[in-house]
Amino acid sequence: MGISVARDGITLYANPSCARLFGYDHPGELVGTSQLGRVAPESRRQVTDCIERRRRGEPAPLGYEIVGLRKDGTTFPLCVEVNLIDSGGCPLSMAYFTDLTERKRAESALLDSGKRFRNLVESIDEFLADNDTNGICRYASPRVFDLLGYQPHEVVGRTPFDLMPNDEANRLREIFRRASGLGEPLHSFEYAMLHKSGRLVFLETSATPYFDGAGRLEGYRSITRDVTARREAAEALRRAREELEARVRERTEELASLNEKLLKDIEERQRIEETLRQRELELKQRNIKLEEMNVTLNTILEQRDRDRKILEQRVSANINELLKPLLEKLAQCRTGTQRQSCLEIIESSLDEVVSPFSQQLTDHSFRLTPTEIQIANCICKGMRSKEIASLLRLSKGTIDFHRNNIRRKLGLNRRKTSLRSHLLSLSMKI
Repeated sequence: MGISVARDGITLYANPSCARLFGYDHPGELVGTSQLGRVAPESRRQVTDCIERRRRGEPAPLGYEIVGLRKDGTTFPLCVEVNLIDSGGCPLSMAYFTDLTERKRAESALLDSGKRFRNLVESIDEFLADNDTNGICRYASPRVFDLLGYQPHEVVGRTPFDLMPNDEANRLREIFRRASGLGEPLHSFEYAMLHKSGRLVFLETSATPYFDGAGRLEGYRSITRDVTARREAAEALRRAREELEARVRERTEELASLNEKLLKDIEERQRIEETLRQRELELKQRNIKLEEMNVTLNTILEQRDRDRKILEQRVSANINELLKPLLEKLAQCRTGTQRQSCLEIIESSLDEVVSPFSQQLTDHSFRLTPTEIQIANCICKGMRSKEIASLLRLSKGTIDFHRNNIRRKLGLNRRKTSLRSHLLSLSMKI
């Protein structure tokens, strides 16, 4: 704050803040100068008038706002407060100067902000209100007139419950009481109010609570929209749905009557069709029995023919694969011991003449040669490679070679399974 002391408008003292306020480097530059020299021309008459009135002993304001003038010629808003001092019959004036630039800027910004807020509030379709904790309206936006027919000043000081039917007022008063008791917001709740003209209006409101610095609820700020058209549309839709349902019921009853007649006709027809189906079924069953008998007879005849052919093939295969090679070997035997062994094999092989084992070994899946079949039969009888070699007049190495081929063809070349056990298992499966 700048401070100066003057007599008859001439500065006798100024503090450093006063010098900086008016753009001077040192307070001494102000001493001996006129106070009016630091007042803008547009404010000098105002200051002169105050000085003259005080000089004449008339009442004059001791504080006022003027436009100050700096050393460089720029102006600024200035607040001046004057105290008169009696100094031995020579009155002195002590002035206090405050730069109002920032305050004026803040006031202007606040004014602009308020104007923008008012424009925004007045431009939206919803009605804005501020109510205290008892529901009493403290502010209402102009849009309240469009919704309820009241001017804002007619609503301020009243509660929304004053403008409702009794039942609706009691319901909403309880809702507001619970919410304000907990400091909770109110979200999109619908209710009915009375227009100034007396007609019923349906509104939807959302309200947000606000609190003071100590956390105490101060009131609610709300936004309200008219949902009468929406409610009327919903009511019209409900009536249309009821009318449609009534028509559907009537039509359903008509269809039910027609369906009952149709069902009777269908039942009579079904009885006739059922009789015809029973007779047709009896005929079909007789034909099926005859066909089944024919199929059975044909199957028996075909099976007998297949069995005969299979038996012939097995006997022929076993004789060609088992007996003939052994008979040839018998003719080539030189010693009695060899002939005896060969005869024993022939005798045991006779039991296999009708067996499918040899045929199985010649099957496409194994592809064993006649020599391999003979060796396989000897292995099944428990003969060793040396005994088989002596009987078939082959070397032991040849027999081992054929044994390895048999294992490979039977899928045993990488397994430790006994060849004789595997061959015996094949004969059991057969």
